[in-house]
Amino acid sequence: MALLKPVVPVTTLPETETVPVASVQETTTHTPTVDPVVLETFAPLESSAPAQQLAEVPATNTAVATTSPPAEPVSGGHLTMRDFSEAGFNGLIVDSRTFPIINLKNDGHFKDMDDFDYGTEMRGRLLSSAEKIVMTAKYPDPYKPGTNLEDVVFCIDETRLASGRLVSDWKEEMVKRGGSSQFGTTFEERRYTDVLVVVDQPGVEYDGEMRIWSIAPTSRGRLTGVLNIMAAKAGWKTAQELKEHMSEKVVVASVGAAVPHDKGSFYPWNFKAL
Repeated sequence: MALLKPVVPVTTLPETETVPVASVQETTTHTPTVDPVVLETFAPLESSAPAQQLAEVPATNTAVATTSPPAEPVSGGHLTMRDFSEAGFNGLIVDSRTFPIINLKNDGHFKDMDDFDYGTEMRGRLLSSAEKIVMTAKYPDPYKPGTNLEDVVFCIDETRLASGRLVSDWKEEMVKRGGSSQFGTTFEERRYTDVLVVVDQPGVEYDGEMRIWSIAPTSRGRLTGVLNIMAAKAGWKTAQELKEHMSEKVVVASVGAAVPHDKGSFYPWNFKAL
């Protein structure tokens, strides 16, 4: 008798921040390994190249978005990987440890992957941004009944992982891991916006350094709205004006009021242009 192909439910998560979840099942997370990209960095405002993602991060959060090296320096006076290469500094890479990635945690504080606490407000000049797609596969642990295993990957687009592997191939492997369990394998997807910024906070030791703000799904629209208002007030009417002047403005990121959720609550990002 031929075996039936398992049905794979695919879930697109609602646009919410990371929330504390009281789960019936224990979950073990497998963190993927992703090869770094040589001589690549964020697409600057001068570049029209499509943004791509590269990541190697803890389970719930973020990755570094990358694209091909731009021809011109990044806005704000910072050098690109191409500049370094032409100056004789070859073999440099951009990966998830190049610039600290900052997330808004469940305790209402901004923190990076090393758990450095940036408090409840940050200020920076925006250089560029890129969408990050995070996919999670959950499947039963065959050796521990009632326990789930997770595999988290980061995608260049909806068809390819950051490693270059096809998403369809990865999903097929995850379905096989789910085996014949009645629960099978489920997939979840979240979309973030990673923003490369230059810190503009005189008095802090990291003032003038680059950071990545990893904007959670529910707060992406807030940033878009603030940037549109900022452009309108400044009288920017062309893409060229946006490219030339965006990095001159300081944007404040702060913690919004807690939003109730069916599994607890979460803190959204707030933004204000100075």
